Amino acid sequence: MKKLRVVVLGTGNVSSYAVQAITGRPDMEIVGVWAHKETAGDMIGKDAGELRGGSGPIGVSITGEVDDLLALKPDCVLIGINIPNMDDVAVPMLEPFLRAGVNVVGTTLAMIYPPAHANKESVARLQKAAEEGGASMYISGIHPGFACDHLPAMILTCANKVESVSAFELFNFSQAPNEWEMRDGRGFGMPMDFKPLSDNPGFMIATWGPCVEYLAAALGYKVERFVTKYDKFLTDRDLQVGYGTIKAGTVGAVRLEVTGYIDGREAITVGSVNRMANDLAPDWPIGPSEAMYRISVKGSPNLDCDFIFDRNDGAYGYSAVALRAANAIPYVCDAKPGLLTSLDLPLTLPHGAFRG
Repeated sequence: MKKLRVVVLGTGNVSSYAVQAITGRPDMEIVGVWAHKETAGDMIGKDAGELRGGSGPIGVSITGEVDDLLALKPDCVLIGINIPNMDDVAVPMLEPFLRAGVNVVGTTLAMIYPPAHANKESVARLQKAAEEGGASMYISGIHPGFACDHLPAMILTCANKVESVSAFELFNFSQAPNEWEMRDGRGFGMPMDFKPLSDNPGFMIATWGPCVEYLAAALGYKVERFVTKYDKFLTDRDLQVGYGTIKAGTVGAVRLEVTGYIDGREAITVGSVNRMANDLAPDWPIGPSEAMYRISVKGSPNLDCDFIFDRNDGAYGYSAVALRAANAIPYVCDAKPGLLTSLDLPLTLPHGAFRG
């Protein structure tokens, strides 16, 4: 079996687990890894097997030069970086790969459903590059992505008449290691009047709205308008979390919702209920696991699904995010050129899953 040559962009949680997941696969191999010089410059020159979750050297040195990776002529690039100005960094980085005929998979860019992406210029640039190079690009994700687009779509194959669809992340984030995402992105540990990135209707619609539009399109409809909601709950005690301490009197739980209207009524809602302790916000939805997604279809028939993550693998969900993209690589390499969605691909099952 010819192994697909894969380059990974990024050295954070998702990218690190992607390297770990692909290493040892019968159908893929890591040939290059990129680190951002400003935020992860200390990783440059190290062996990619030393990234989080790695089991030892794999003979691939991390570089800060994209041109070095282009010269490797990979079959596919996996991008897992997560930064505020994503389009500004990722789009010019991915364009030369696509123009060179290198396929792209990833978990970022909010391009789960490209027609709904907020930055139309970015979509046009990437589409043009893909067409020029005859390459394919697929952004997968877990949340947003999969748990609030593809998984609900699969469940809807059992539906007849639909009144509403909802998909919620129900997570205890107390061990999450990403301080910027938890504090500045979601508002944990901040005063009630602090406005995090997620507490912005435009950001919520740009990030989660494409999942709503994906589901609407899959059912043959268009979203007429969006309504967003963001709630916060203060902790009454200090909380020790994965990146430090959340002080009493600051935000310890957050809830966000993005609802799309169809035919003048609430139709599709995606969102999250996130806590730093299970007893916070007791009136908000909570499930049997600290790491799960709850899908609910009201209609004929009613359909409900709890999708639960294993919290014992130490990956805190990042491994599943990475695997959703990594497993898609062989299918994306065989797909038609252009920007793809989950509707364009077969089930992206892992090859050689029962290997020793």
